[in-house]
Amino acid sequence: MLENIGYGTYLVFLMFMLMGIAFAIWVLPETFGKSLEEMDLAFGSGEGQADTARMERILASL
Repeated sequence: MLENIGYGTYLVFLMFMLMGIAFAIWVLPETFGKSLEEMDLAFGSGEGQADTARMERILASL
């Protein structure tokens, strides 16, 4: 079976690999050096900001 694989198979794998790299570079947001709260905002949840506000209220009451 492996003897029948031509160079076209490798070109297909190369094409998918290059599309994956392009997707990672241009579509996915950069998260290096960001806090968890900033990443939470980048991905649209917002729970991290609520946790930060709650923690500030608790620390202020102590």
